[in-house]
Amino acid sequence: MSTHSQLSGYELHDAFNFIQEADPGAVGANLYWLKISTGIVKRRSADNTSWIIISPGTTVFTGLADVPNSYTGQSGKFLQVNGGATGLQFATALTDPTTTKGDLIIRNSSVLQRLGVGSDGQVLTADSTQTGGIKWGTGGGGGSGDMVLISGQKLSSTTSSITFSSIPGTYTHLQLICHGASNSIGSGDFENALVSFNGDSTSGNYMSAYGYYGSSSGSNTDLPRVLGTLGTSASVTGGPTAGSFSCMLPGYSDTIFRKSWQSISTSYRNSSGKFAISTVGSWLNTSAITSIVITPQYGSNWITGSIFSLYGING
Repeated sequence: MSTHSQLSGYELHDAFNFIQEADPGAVGANLYWLKISTGIVKRRSADNTSWIIISPGTTVFTGLADVPNSYTGQSGKFLQVNGGATGLQFATALTDPTTTKGDLIIRNSSVLQRLGVGSDGQVLTADSTQTGGIKWGTGGGGGSGDMVLISGQKLSSTTSSITFSSIPGTYTHLQLICHGASNSIGSGDFENALVSFNGDSTSGNYMSAYGYYGSSSGSNTDLPRVLGTLGTSASVTGGPTAGSFSCMLPGYSDTIFRKSWQSISTSYRNSSGKFAISTVGSWLNTSAITSIVITPQYGSNWITGSIFSLYGING
């Protein structure tokens, strides 16, 4: 009488059509195959093209010689090939330390850790004094002299004032670049941009003077808060004419010296022609500048299309 190990092919064995190691192949739909080494039972598909597992058999990973023989204490772990590539072993899965949208996973000297998401506009900066070697900081670009946009506004409607708030103290200098006009129509002159630092609009706390050059020249020293000059919407050929100025605020974040500024403006006076205007000024205060508000002196609003940009300068 034949034993199981001697039977093969189409010989029947109880409930199984085939008890053998090799795949019997396309033997017919709904026939059963028991693979000897694994104990897995499979049924041939109805279209006779593949085998379908019916029973997983008795083979489990812990029954293999190269795997720990117990699942105890292995919750949440996964299997990986060991370092010697000689077998399998349990390994601990990565634990996610993040808690908030935008968090990052970084490594300190020995383990992974969470780096919380930074504020809008911040960038990652290498810093060896930090536990994880990096930190969030205000974007500063590369080396000395780089200009980094802190905030910019192009007006889609008229507004009475322009505000730059929460100015970071991480740069060496600030530079304002402004281009536009007010709704002043009385004189057709240029428009003075008046400044308030840190909410201080008291004229007695400021000093400024400017000289102008064009079809005529002159100076003025009695407008203490003038940061620079822009245009007006007075009726001139071609419509309102924007003025522009670039203003430097050196050492804005230190607390030793009073704050000063220098600016160069270009503008168009309806009655007198084109002008270049040089302005210098001082805020009689040693506080770091953290906010800037710019308002027109003659008009009540800055008009649509005016642009105001604040930059930080490194070095």
